[in-house]
Parts: sequence; C-alpha cells; structure tokens
Amino acid sequence: MRVKTGELECYVKKRMKINIKIRQAEQSDAQALKELDTIVPLDPTRAEFIDRWIKDDIVLVVEVDNSVVGYGVFNHAFFYQGHVDMLMIHKDFRGQGFGEHLLQALEKLCDTSKFYVTTNLSNHRMQKLLTKLSFRSCGYINELDPDDPELVYVKNIKKT
Repeated sequence: MRVKTGELECYVKKRMKINIKIRQAEQSDAQALKELDTIVPLDPTRAEFIDRWIKDDIVLVVEVDNSVVGYGVFNHAFFYQGHVDMLMIHKDFRGQGFGEHLLQALEKLCDTSKFYVTTNLSNHRMQKLLTKLSFRSCGYINELDPDDPELVYVKNIKKT
C-alpha cells in the first residue's frame, strides 16, 4: 500500500525554519535506517526487523536536507489495531519536533477506531510526546525488557 506523503515546515530547537519531508520508505532506505537506529549495534536482529518492516508494513521516513533522520512503522500487529511498532529519531535530531510530525503522519494512516503506541517506562521523552498528542496510558506489559516495563498508550480516532 502506498501512502500519501508530503513536505512540511518545522521549527527546530534554535528556532530556525527548515523544510522536512515525510515519505514512505523504500528498500533503498534500509541501510540509512539501520545506521540511525540505536538498537542495531546492540542487537543485530533489529536489522532483520527493519528489512521485514519495509517489506511487510508501512514505514515512513523523515528527511532533512535529503538525509533520513528518523522512521516510524505502522501496522496492525497489536491485537489487529492500528499500532506504531517503532518510532526512531536519530539521536542528534531528538527533541526538535521530528518525532511529533512523524507520529502525526502515522496517526493519519490509522484505519481502526483506536490507535496504539507503546514505549518503555524509561523513555520519558516519548511519554511526554504521547501525552502532548492526546494519547492516554491504558496499561503496561512486563517482561519484554528486563526491569523496564512497556507502557501502552491509546488514542481514540474519529473516522470521517
């Protein structure tokens, strides 16, 4: 499935106005996603997941000046509901609004009445973003990551 993508303006931390592009990932983006993903060096199976996501799911990438700085994965793997399987922004670009724009673009893809996102208890930045975008906490899952429960967030989606 191809998704509608586009360009938008974003104000980064230093209040500089820049253009960013959010588009669907292609197989040729796989290496860039693997290079920016902080888990790949710690767990090589993540690289296999990235390849599989690009092949089987909807992956959107964020580009700044024609360089990929982040990606997000949308699928229905969470109890057949619209779900963000992964949201990753390059460490040098975090806290500048790219994740917010990417999450909003992923939300537009949601074709179920509820949209789910999970994040680790230790990921305070993501929790703050989800709260800002009107997601609400609805549970947690233990034992996925040792001593770092996965928090589940949901947002009701109005269908038009």
